[in-house]
Amino acid sequence: MNSPAILAIDIEVHPALVYTYDLFRPFISHKQIVEPSRISCFSYQWAGQKSVKFVSEYHDGRDEMLSQLWHLMNDADVVVGYNSKRFDVPWITGELMAAGYTKPSPVKHIDLYQVMKQNTRFLSRKLDYVSDRLLDDKKIDANTMELAILCNSSDPEVQRKAWAKMKKYSVQDTRLLLPLFERVRSYVKMPTPVAEDGISCHSCGSTDLERRGYSRTLVGSYQRYCCKKCGSWFRGKSRSDLSEYRAL
Repeated sequence: MNSPAILAIDIEVHPALVYTYDLFRPFISHKQIVEPSRISCFSYQWAGQKSVKFVSEYHDGRDEMLSQLWHLMNDADVVVGYNSKRFDVPWITGELMAAGYTKPSPVKHIDLYQVMKQNTRFLSRKLDYVSDRLLDDKKIDANTMELAILCNSSDPEVQRKAWAKMKKYSVQDTRLLLPLFERVRSYVKMPTPVAEDGISCHSCGSTDLERRGYSRTLVGSYQRYCCKKCGSWFRGKSRSDLSEYRAL
């Protein structure tokens, strides 16, 4: 089994254009939509590659942007994002569906926001805070609504500068994802290459393991392992003789 193709991806969305009578808690019907909100750009990085790529409707055209997006999702074995289960992936699915694309191949989805939510009690789980605390790196400060409006400006120079900042903002978001993923990898189960003896780390695939006691259940005990590379814990598949059980 080859190592899985891991894709880190982050999308940016332009707001909808609608008719409204009021600015305070307006009720907006779908009949008031002039232009729906849409994915306007995205950035991505493959694990093992240094550069982050940026694709947008402004630089590449909308058809080409969606085509690249579909092929990326189709080629990936693992997709890594931040709050991507609730935001990025549903947006990607909807946009590709509306454009007539078939469903990409199934992937394992790792939402790093969910990893932080399930395992920490940080005061904030926003990417800016988490990356600053764990990586000593941060997002670029930008008001994305204002930036999106400027990206639609009728003034070519204003539009060019806005898209340059949008690209910088999006690329930095994606640049944080793989280092953060590696930082918390021991908390994530991954599809990994299997060693000849069938024993390899469930998170990184390493065979540099240490036997660390036994995991005991009602039906038997299982050898417990700790990965020396990423620090992940897991148990073997085969039951051991109960008499061999020992505590750490």
